[in-house]
Amino acid sequence: MATTEAQHSRLPYRAIALDLDGTLTNNAKEVTPLTRETLLKAQADGAHIILASGRPTYGIIPVADCLGLEETGGYILAYNGGKIVDCKTMEELYSNFLPAEVIPMLHQYARSKGYALLGYAGNEIVTEMPDDQYVKEESRINRMNIRKVECLTDHLEAHPTK
Repeated sequence: MATTEAQHSRLPYRAIALDLDGTLTNNAKEVTPLTRETLLKAQADGAHIILASGRPTYGIIPVADCLGLEETGGYILAYNGGKIVDCKTMEELYSNFLPAEVIPMLHQYARSKGYALLGYAGNEIVTEMPDDQYVKEESRINRMNIRKVECLTDHLEAHPTK
């Protein structure tokens, strides 16, 4: 059933922006049936759903799929707003990359302090320290495999956002 202009005017909102972890999703990182049903109804009433997270786009897509955003529309704000994607077309609407000259400095600093640093390459997490607790948690949350590399900067996606 199509939403009429009169129905739109009764809506107290046009967009619903939601953080994922601990807000939209439960401790198991899942959208509960009641939450899903409520958001599907809001979409049917004309609201646009915006999923906002520090996660990479790949880690947000399963939540977008659960809510049917590829059909109804909506947006993904990945990397803490560093990348915005239209769910219907998967078109990248906005990106704010790390400056290229900063990446080697971050890499060297992390290495000198013994900190795990990670990046993304397609649907994988790349890191020099795959056994690090944070890296493992990032893998679990985003359902991404970890790939150990010798030098992280040689394996990052072009123009990393995070």
